Amino acid sequence: MRKREFVPSYFYFFSLHFFAIPLFLFFLSFSFPFGGCGKGKQSEIGFDDFVILEGKRYSIPLSRLPTSIFIYSFLSGFQKVVSEVTFSSLRIFPQDISSQEELISHLFSDLYSFFLPDNLFLARSYCDVLTCPFVSCGADKAGNSFSFKMNVKGNCFNDVFSFSGEENMIFSFESEFGGRNSYKISYQVAFDRWNFKGVETGEYVSYSGDISFIAISSESGNFANRKINVRGISRIQEIGSDGRNQTSIYDNDFRQNFSVSVTGDAIRYELSELQNPFCFAHVKDLEYKFRCHRSFKVKNFELSESQDVISFSGNFFETIPFGGKLIWFSAEFSLKMYLDNRRCVRLFGDITILSDEKLHLHFDRDYGDRGCDFTCPSEWSLYDKEGNLIYSDINCLSY
Repeated sequence: MRKREFVPSYFYFFSLHFFAIPLFLFFLSFSFPFGGCGKGKQSEIGFDDFVILEGKRYSIPLSRLPTSIFIYSFLSGFQKVVSEVTFSSLRIFPQDISSQEELISHLFSDLYSFFLPDNLFLARSYCDVLTCPFVSCGADKAGNSFSFKMNVKGNCFNDVFSFSGEENMIFSFESEFGGRNSYKISYQVAFDRWNFKGVETGEYVSYSGDISFIAISSESGNFANRKINVRGISRIQEIGSDGRNQTSIYDNDFRQNFSVSVTGDAIRYELSELQNPFCFAHVKDLEYKFRCHRSFKVKNFELSESQDVISFSGNFFETIPFGGKLIWFSAEFSLKMYLDNRRCVRLFGDITILSDEKLHLHFDRDYGDRGCDFTCPSEWSLYDKEGNLIYSDINCLSY
């Protein structure tokens, strides 16, 4: 893999009030054969472990955890993790859908939450219109079942991109209704050498692979799963370490397995995602910029709520771009959050953060009117790689 430009990641601050927040989706434990870097390793281990190994391979660990701004930001916004899990179930399973058009728009919204529209050209307004790329569409309805298909072909050019050959991309949508909030919906995108090139710079992206999504809603509960396996090659221009423009060629690799299930008041959320790297074209006012992202994520969460008490447990691994490099850390946690008028006022449990060191935080305290503060545990302890205690304290963390 050659040099690349890292795009800043995220640490947002979220409120627990009704969990109304934006969502980044994305993630589950899965195993299937891979090509490219690390092929031998992946054939022997699960996808979760493979993502973590590759993430550590391309990143460096954090040190001085108690004073790290990344750890402080993570703890300050810890309620975003709870909100992400809760909001995912609200976002993925549409309620009170009144038409097939609304359902299709819902699934396009899911697709475009992680894949930029200008890289797909799947807008329904393009259907059977003489445009480039050409999009042919068809629909079929039988009883409570409905299917819709789009076929995208290139061998043309528009004001922004040129498309070579007879590359194809197929979007297929299916739905089946069994009554109010009882349905099965799915989509699949299949790429067969989907190529597009910038008309001004000659930069290009080529994708092959597939994306699939299915959501099932019934009286007994809800379940959704998304799988992504997209490969390809990209040729982009970027600024090198010497400050000059250079041309770089990357092997695209975007793999994800994500699932969420809801049964009663319990939610299970699983995500494994690898972009190593993956290149997109960002388009604005007919001007484009190709950028490549490298990131690695594994998240496994369980949440349940009963009588104003949220029980939340799980673990995750994540890489974050910083200063032209990637850094990594992971965490394990088991917590109870006590609410008063939907506001967290008491914490009980533990969070353990791992990277170059181990930071353990124990919570057993009330926070009153100021609300829960994950940077202020009852006590915390720092350990070295060998598990030896370095320091412990009862004061809040700071950076």
